[in-house]
This record gives sequence, C-alpha cells and structure tokens, in this order.
Amino acid sequence: MEKFSHKKQKWFKIEDIPKVNYFMLVPILKKYGNFIAKQGGSKNFNHVLWTFEGGTAGLCYLRDDFNKGINFLLNRAVDNPAWAKKLNGEIVKYGKKYFSFAKSIENKNFSKLSKKDLATIFCRLMKLQRLSHNAGQITTWLIDGDQQLFSSRLFDLLKNKVKEKKIKINISETFSILTTPEKPSFVELESRQSLNIALALKKKEVARKIFQSDIQDIKNKLNIISASLRKKMEAHNRKYLWMHYNYEGPILEFDYFLEIWKLLVKEKNLEKLIAESERKFTLIKKQRAELFKRLDFNKKDKEFFNIAKDIVWLKGWRKDCMYFGSYVLDKIAKEIGRRLGLSLNQVRFFCDWEIKGALLKNKFSADELNERYKFSVIYADSVNLPKIYTGKNAKKFLRDWPVEKEKIKKVNELTGAVAYPGKAKGIVKIVETIDDIKKMEKGDILLSETTYPSLVPAMKLASAIITNVGGLTCHAAIVSRELKIPCVVGTKIATKVLRDGQIVEVDANKGIIKIIE
Repeated sequence: MEKFSHKKQKWFKIEDIPKVNYFMLVPILKKYGNFIAKQGGSKNFNHVLWTFEGGTAGLCYLRDDFNKGINFLLNRAVDNPAWAKKLNGEIVKYGKKYFSFAKSIENKNFSKLSKKDLATIFCRLMKLQRLSHNAGQITTWLIDGDQQLFSSRLFDLLKNKVKEKKIKINISETFSILTTPEKPSFVELESRQSLNIALALKKKEVARKIFQSDIQDIKNKLNIISASLRKKMEAHNRKYLWMHYNYEGPILEFDYFLEIWKLLVKEKNLEKLIAESERKFTLIKKQRAELFKRLDFNKKDKEFFNIAKDIVWLKGWRKDCMYFGSYVLDKIAKEIGRRLGLSLNQVRFFCDWEIKGALLKNKFSADELNERYKFSVIYADSVNLPKIYTGKNAKKFLRDWPVEKEKIKKVNELTGAVAYPGKAKGIVKIVETIDDIKKMEKGDILLSETTYPSLVPAMKLASAIITNVGGLTCHAAIVSRELKIPCVVGTKIATKVLRDGQIVEVDANKGIIKIIE
C-alpha cells in the first residue's frame, strides 16, 4: 500500500449514487483537481475517493481540503460573477460536443468496426464525457455541495433586500421565480411535444376511440391511424427513448409513450395545457424582470441571480447529456462484451485506458471485473491515473485511510433547508431510481438521496419531498416550487433514518420532519 501525505485527514462521504458503474465513476477522476485548478478554482480538490459496492457508489472528499475549497469557490464567484458566468459557458461548450458526438454515432453498426476502431470510438466518447463532467464541477456541484453555501448566500441576499425595501412578499416564491430557468430542459421539450401529439390524436375521431382502450389493444390498432401521425409517434419514441436511461438504463419502450398519450387524450383541458406550456418561459422572463425592478437589485446582485438561474438549468441539462451518452456508450460496450465473451455489466467495470489492451491483446481479467463490482475503492490524486483497489486491498486501504463514520442517532425529528413551504403528513416512500417510482401512491412522502428529471412522475404524486443532499437551487427544490409541494432538502441523513412505510409529518415552513410512527 502506498504512503499518502494527506492521510492525517479523514475522508467524509458526501453522497451515495445508486445504479452506477465505472463508466461514470472513473473518467471524471482523471486529472480531477488539475481541471478545477485550471478553471480558476482552488487546489483543494486533488484527492477524491469513490467507494463502490454492488451497484452503489459513495463519493468522498478530504474534509479540511473540501471545506477550504468550497469557501474559496464561493468567495471567488461572489467577488467575480463574470468568472462563474464563464464557467457556465464552458459547461455548455463541452456538453454540446459530448452530446453531438454521441448523437453522431447513436445508430452506428459497431459490429462492423475493427477492434482498433472500436476501442478508439469508445475512448473518444469517454474523453468527451470526462470533459463535460469535469466542466460542471465548480458551479453545478461544488459551490453548493454539502453545506449549500451558494444557496444560502443567494437566499440571504434576497431576504436582506426585502427587509431593506420593506416589501411584503413571499420570499420562498420570489426566490423560486428568480432562480427558475428561462429555457426548457429535455424533459420539458419532450412533454411539450407529447402534448401536441396527444392533441393531434384527440382531434382524429378514430384515434381518439382507439386510445380509450388498453395498451395492447391500442398497439393492435395503430395501423388504422394515419401514417403521418404514426410516424410522428414513432419518431418521438426514437428521439426520447434514452431520457430516463440514467447510467444503466433501460430505455423507454413505445408502451411508455402510448400510456402517456392515452392519459393526455382523456385530458379535458389539453389545449389549455399546451398554451400554458408554450407561454411558460415568456411568463417567467416577465416575472423575473418585474421582481428585479421592484426589489431594485444592483447590477452585480442581478447578475448573481442570473448565474443561479443558469446553474439550475445546467444541473439538469448536463445530467441529460450524460444519460444520453451512457445510452450510446452501452451500445459500444455490448459489442465489446460480445467480442470478449463478457456481459454488459462486466464491461462496465473496465477503465477506459484498459479497453484497447483488452480488445487488441486480450489483456483483461473477468475475475477482476467481477471483484470491482462486488467491492472496490477508486482513489485519485490528480497526477496519476486513478488507482483501483478490490477485495482485501480495498478494505486495507479504508482501514489505513478511513472514511468518517456517520454518527446517526435514533431521532424523532430531522431538519433541513426549506425549499418550498407548507405542511404534509403521509407515508414515506424511498425513491432513488426509476424502478422505485411504482412504489409511489398519491399523497405519499417522497424521500430520496437526491432527485433528477426521471423521478418527476413520482414527485408529482408526493404530498411532500425530502432529500439528503441539495440546496435551494437543486432539482428537488426547483420542481417542488413549480408543483407547489412542500419540500425540505439537505437533511443529510434522512434516507438512513427513515424507512419505507413510516408515517412522518413534514413542516416545510420550519424545515422540520417529525417521525409519527
């Protein structure tokens, strides 16, 4: 085991990520700290650790370094908003390159490529993923990670301005409007197009009648619908089938969209929903402009909120880029697996620099790949390639350089940050993945480590939302404010204290969750 000069500091785990693999975990660690430093961030992020066990990864940083680093980032963003704005621009630049290349090879026949070309195209996609993922670390993750420094600074800025101007205004709702993006996400684009397809179906008497049936009957009678409308439906499925892929899939089947359209065709106010969807961002721009004028923000403070608005959009957008990239990468991985006699899941535990040797020289160990999945540690120092430890070596690494043990006491009450006010009482349902959505029933309390666009269908059913991580600009906060659902974020330990089936009372006016039974 190597000697490490930073071992006087312990690791602390900032979050757990379920249903993930080495394709996402390893590339970002290559030159992680160097990338952040070159962007003008601090040099406090050189040491990063992933712990991995059976499909779930824990992200760890060194406590003292992390605290110094995030405070440096916040202060620089406050002193120089133009710097943060530039970083947001870089996220778009790298994300577009990543998404565009993935799109260009989405339908490529990888079975016809030589081993060398297959390795090359795999590594190129992985590199673009790394650059896209790294580019978003400062503004869409670190600046608000763990302690919600950025969210708190924004909220305090708004509170002080309201107090200064002596204005009677709902601060939470105002904050929501000022940090709401002015352009649609992939999810919103899909939703808008689904509404229009549903309206076209509803206007055709034959189609409208067909969509009163069950899904199998609808599928059997699709050939009765006009060819042009059928093509639109099929094209929509192809365009958005990756949308809930996350890191490991599956894709959305045609049945998923048929179910959506079936529900929408029955909607009485469909045209009103379409009109609201189309004018949503015009309304948001108008509301933001009116609030800026009413609150009389100076140029710098206004820019700060504009940066926050962009960060909220970028958080979802860059994840969507990665989900699409993961969908395409798995297509390549399946072909690699076919040639090496490995399953897709085994291939997902290669490091990108190992692929060429595996394909060209048959240099790999299936046992090692399996061990990585069972239990492993990935350590990066931003100078060398990430180091992988498995089995006994992984356990020894953690004994020698431990992760802080979370001190979780038996409690009757939890606290977090108020994302949207209100009160609710209901049954806890832990929803971490798309597979968990089926657990949700109307009125349940949704509990998650963190939320993302694919979980929105479950969030719409919730009477309240609770998360472990995230600040006032996180996905859960924004969606809850849009849906007007009470929400408490940043509890840190809620998923470790609460369990499915428990009854809790959420007081999102005070950021308190009480365990009833």
